[in-house]
Amino acid sequence: MKIKLAILESDVDFLKNYSIALSSRFSDKLEVYTFSNLENAMSALADSRIDVFLAGDNFEIDTSNIPEECGFAYLVDSNDIKSFKNEHTVCRFQKIDLIYRDILGIFSEKEYIVSGSNMANTNCKVLLFTGIEGGTGASSAAAACALYFAQNGKRVLYLNIEKFGSADMFFYGEGQYTMSDIVYNIKSKKSNLSLKLESSVKIDKRGVYFFSSPNLVLDLLELDIEDKKLLINTLVMSSQYDYIVIDCDFGMQKDDLELYSMANEIILVGDGSEISNDKTVRAIASIQILEQEKNMSICRKTMLLYNRFNNYTGRTIENLDMRTIAGIPPFENLNTQQIITKISGMQFFNVLE
Repeated sequence: MKIKLAILESDVDFLKNYSIALSSRFSDKLEVYTFSNLENAMSALADSRIDVFLAGDNFEIDTSNIPEECGFAYLVDSNDIKSFKNEHTVCRFQKIDLIYRDILGIFSEKEYIVSGSNMANTNCKVLLFTGIEGGTGASSAAAACALYFAQNGKRVLYLNIEKFGSADMFFYGEGQYTMSDIVYNIKSKKSNLSLKLESSVKIDKRGVYFFSSPNLVLDLLELDIEDKKLLINTLVMSSQYDYIVIDCDFGMQKDDLELYSMANEIILVGDGSEISNDKTVRAIASIQILEQEKNMSICRKTMLLYNRFNNYTGRTIENLDMRTIAGIPPFENLNTQQIITKISGMQFFNVLE
């Protein structure tokens, strides 16, 4: 299904170039109609059943005449203009991919079911990283894993759902949406979550897809286990990604176990210290009991990854029926970006393919 897009702009040359750029880049996703006359544009909204209407900010639009099912925004000259005449805005002068994502965002806000989505791909693999003890670098390992797959030509999404996690520590991409927008869409029970996710995702220059950190930590805390399951299932079924790398807090409550059950592989990160190993052994023993009680399968798909592992002070856990991926040494005097780049180049993540 293509989104029907109408653009009203008085600058005919700009309108032509704008239309050509969108139609060329997104010919399979957009059906573009262009107008320089307000009356003609307004007539077409109902006659052609337009989905999204963009109008130059020099036009005076009576929004009461726009069909309810049609999304609307003004075209403005700066990304800093977030609202114009109490309506949404789209910056004229930005990358064409960002314009398309803005169009998707407007489209996804409408309260109707989007049909025709491609839900056939279930080959996406979900990898879940967590650490029993804080400070072992589980997030760095997860980000490095996402970077490894991206550098090997895979479409990979890094999804940080830790309480105090920040995807922006590891990746940077252009766009105005954050996880707060995702949370709002989920909690609003809107039926077009897949489109909202596609419009909100950012792309790091190294190829990793991610959602920017929420505006407030409290926003992410609003997500319960059913919300998280909906989010992950929608991402898996979207046909967009080969891998989804989830970075989450460790826990042993029922909700935590349900989240672990959704993963194809679970990577439990520790540092090999005496304290970390003791906590890991006791946690695994507890999970083994819980998964039997609740008829879940968790431990058999769990692997151990030792991060910041020192051969002199660290030890691998013996007599534990669980696979070990690798031991990552500590990196001194390197910043976060340098660390995840180093880890991503160590090649042991191929066991997760």
